[in-house]
Amino acid sequence: MVIKGKSWIGDPDDWDDTYGHGTHVVRFLLQTAPSAELYIAKVTEDKKILPDKIHVIEEVLTLYCPNLRRCLGSTNVLTS
Repeated sequence: MVIKGKSWIGDPDDWDDTYGHGTHVVRFLLQTAPSAELYIAKVTEDKKILPDKIHVIEEVLTLYCPNLRRCLGSTNVLTS
């Protein structure tokens, strides 16, 4: 189930998948784990994330996955 979605590209409420990769991944995840809680984050309009936008990934993970370091078993996953 999709819990929440947000775009970091333009309008925060417009997190429609214009490329299709995210939609494919969500379908696969929900078929594999139908009770999963998904948080959708649109961070690019196409296949590439520009180098000056990489920080957006950390922002998304910090917002949606506050316990990411603990979950992944490392304190060096993200730089502080």
